Amino acid sequence: MGWNRCGKKGDDLVYRQKGFKKSFLLQASLRGPWHIDELVTDEEHTVFITVFPDKAQEYDKVSRDIRPRINEDVPAEMLIKLYKSKIFTQAYEPNGLSSDDFDNYFPVAVTLKAFGKAYDEFLEYLM
Repeated sequence: MGWNRCGKKGDDLVYRQKGFKKSFLLQASLRGPWHIDELVTDEEHTVFITVFPDKAQEYDKVSRDIRPRINEDVPAEMLIKLYKSKIFTQAYEPNGLSSDDFDNYFPVAVTLKAFGKAYDEFLEYLM
């Protein structure tokens, strides 16, 4: 069975299963053009993309084949490799992470710590 980018066949996407009619996808910290290309859908949902100006310029320099990709299959061998990562599985699976565990989920914890440190440094600068 082919899997799409969300790990499920197109009709099994989590937001469709839950009956969401209006979904807004917000992407940040894009590191390259592939992140933007992979977000394109043929649905009537808005996708908000925030990206550093240099990444926008990099993206705009090249003519691209912009087409919906959300229902394309993900190579099975790629998913097999990714599922070896607990962090990937927790984020990827609809029930991979409970809401109680979210603040302790490694990427979230690292981000919160970095934001907290930056905030403390900002306050120190103001004093």
